[in-house]
Amino acid sequence: MLPDVKLVMPAVSAQSRVAAATVGQALQGRFRVGRTFDNRSCTSGSVYRVIELVDHTGHLRANAWPSTFSSLPAFPEWSIVDAAMEIRQKECGPFGCLAAIALVPEPAAVDQADALPPNICPVAGVVDVFRTLVTGIVTPVLQGFVARVLADAELMRAYFRVPASRDDHQAYPGGMAAHAVDMGVNATKIGGLSPLSRDCVIVLALFHDIGKTMTGAPTPQGNLAHKFIQHDDLTLELLAKPLRWLGGAWPDGALALRHAWTAASPGARYGVEPAWAPAVILQRLDAISRAMAMQREHPCVNDLVVELSRGRKVWAPREP
Repeated sequence: MLPDVKLVMPAVSAQSRVAAATVGQALQGRFRVGRTFDNRSCTSGSVYRVIELVDHTGHLRANAWPSTFSSLPAFPEWSIVDAAMEIRQKECGPFGCLAAIALVPEPAAVDQADALPPNICPVAGVVDVFRTLVTGIVTPVLQGFVARVLADAELMRAYFRVPASRDDHQAYPGGMAAHAVDMGVNATKIGGLSPLSRDCVIVLALFHDIGKTMTGAPTPQGNLAHKFIQHDDLTLELLAKPLRWLGGAWPDGALALRHAWTAASPGARYGVEPAWAPAVILQRLDAISRAMAMQREHPCVNDLVVELSRGRKVWAPREP
């Protein structure tokens, strides 16, 4: 049962539309911080700060002039800020002249998702679907959990970059994220789930393979991890901090996620049988998404069987 936990979730500011910014427009919104560096005006010689601001529509350079800001704190890359600016034009294109900027101390999951760079995943459309799934999560404690996962810049960059497998399905950059959002979309189509169970299944689906950011990395360390470590165990390691937070807000929920991500499934080396409905659903969604992708990516010709890794086979009857 969901505990009576009162969380203060930051309100989402007016959505920004970086790509549609026009000269003379007053733009205000919540952004992710990209690169930050100092520059010098070629006309006045004044040193000013340049902050790259990102949302799901693109990125925009914003200038913080010393005449407006007597001092300016450092904004770490990947942090979320509220900013207000006027769009101006120069030879290299439009830029923002900052009027105000402030760090958001605890950005909500929707803020983190809305400010994901549109090009972070090489598979078109995946980031948009991911953002829609995260926005649809209504359980506050799970919103808080997801927000903390998305706050990890290194983890999220890898999440949207690694393949889902090395040979079998979606074995291309961005394949793991494509597989995860496919499962998440299918989760939203299951009838009979309570809002809490539905949210749990979506969270489970989105992050069930996150351990593959280590085992799927195209590096010598990634190759070794793939051979010797179960990616499910790495999932718990990589999500340890958000899970500890969830354990304080909803202890049963933190245990349930751990159970679902490590319960025995076909091909698993070890683990207990899934005993929680969302854990069972997760395994079925995983199998469906994987089977459909393998059938799509390894088409059979003239009734032949395609042999894949770990004894897996793909076959389809001839069409009538």
